[in-house]
Amino acid sequence: MLILMDLHQMLTDSDSPLETICSSIVDAVIIADSQKKFVYWNESARHLLASGPHDVDPSEWAQHFKLFYVDSDVYLAVDDLPMLKALKGETYSDYLVMTKNSNHPEGIILSVNGKPIMEKGKIVGAFTTFRNITAKVRLENEVKKERAFFRNVLDLLPSLVCIKDLEGKYIYANKMFLETAGVSKEELIGRKIENVLHPEVATNIQANEKIVLDTLSAHDFFETISWGHERMAYFHSTRFPYFDSNGSLLGVGAVFKDVTKETETKLMIEQERNKTAHISKLAAIGILAAEIAHEIKNPLTIMRTNNEVIRYALREDEIDINFLNMKMNTQDDTIERIDRVASSLSMLSKDTSRESPVRFKLRELLDDIKALTSFRTRKINLDIEIISCDCLDTEIFANRVQLSEVLLNLVMNALDAIENVYRPKISIACEKVGQNMMMRVYDNGPGVSKVIVDKIFEPFYTTKDISKGTGLGLSIAKKIIHQHNGDLYYDHDEKGHCFVIQLPLVSSKGELR
Repeated sequence: MLILMDLHQMLTDSDSPLETICSSIVDAVIIADSQKKFVYWNESARHLLASGPHDVDPSEWAQHFKLFYVDSDVYLAVDDLPMLKALKGETYSDYLVMTKNSNHPEGIILSVNGKPIMEKGKIVGAFTTFRNITAKVRLENEVKKERAFFRNVLDLLPSLVCIKDLEGKYIYANKMFLETAGVSKEELIGRKIENVLHPEVATNIQANEKIVLDTLSAHDFFETISWGHERMAYFHSTRFPYFDSNGSLLGVGAVFKDVTKETETKLMIEQERNKTAHISKLAAIGILAAEIAHEIKNPLTIMRTNNEVIRYALREDEIDINFLNMKMNTQDDTIERIDRVASSLSMLSKDTSRESPVRFKLRELLDDIKALTSFRTRKINLDIEIISCDCLDTEIFANRVQLSEVLLNLVMNALDAIENVYRPKISIACEKVGQNMMMRVYDNGPGVSKVIVDKIFEPFYTTKDISKGTGLGLSIAKKIIHQHNGDLYYDHDEKGHCFVIQLPLVSSKGELR
């Protein structure tokens, strides 16, 4: 007890340096001896506990000094009193208790540190300190509540949310993410993406995350993710850099929206549109083929007549080389004409939905159209005029068959428009305007009324008899041009009514500018 007696003397001596130090400490300091008698209380202790070292039985300490369990109205049990725990030889830190007294009627939370005082291996007393940490605890509780609130909100979201650290390990995932991935929180947290997803999918996502980390900014992606071997899903994801409160980069976060149903529906609709467009094209080609077949009879008649003339000359042994050459040249021209029409028709009948763009000259496109419409233009003694500003050899990088389909549709519509016109005229004007190729199909027909000009590109809208059209031609044509990064529209300039095709020119690398 010598140490404790000396300590008591120094602490009770107002001139003692030790008493000066203890009294100036912000923390409450309380010392008791092995007989559970208080030896010392500093000023902070008197203020925090609104009391001093009264001679009170330890069984009544909790009630006398108003010591409660945190956030309750239950007094501390005797065995849980800080000083008694230290007197039993227990050393502890940050032991939480609450006091409600006259100085602090609202209640404050105290962090208590305690340690026994030893002399020659025996406990001769105990030393405890109390610190008011109410503000800190309340703040921590608010933060915990806020975190719990946001976690609950994230778990209620229909979107998938996850966060990974800089090593690529998952450190957070909301409920929807776990359910969609088919894993538990324990199975996911701490694992890398390649251990959760298919390697190829993981590689694609890691590439997207690298973009986010390289730019330190959020990016949107469309991602196809396979959960397991059979589950394939489509997602719109927003990936973003994840920082701590000090601005240090911790990893990458992501929010996913499952768009599988919408994507599959769009794909199905697109497939049906392509089927409908192809069927519509085949129907138009059927009509075209029937008329071409009828028209081909004329060149076949010429060829048949030439053959009869040549046979007669051979039979009568009246061979005139110049005459025969003339007839053979006529045969060649006729065959080439039929071959040109047949080739163009064959090309047009292809299903081009999966064909890649190719390079070709504008001249080739116009030749296709003139060949395919020759049977109708000859009937009305019409020659389609090609107006070009030295751009017939300009290269176009596109799907040739699809552009032929568009231009043919416009020319066929023009032919229908001039059916009852005196001195009918059709012309195709081509010119370069900036970085675009402009093709204008003119006719001197009645034009398109302003009342319906906004409707002519709508699917199934037609002014023709149903036997002559489905109403899909212009809508399909506009879609094709849009897919080529161009535009198709109706115009009326000083030269008359016309449909305009606008296409980007080809760069030196064979790509659209």
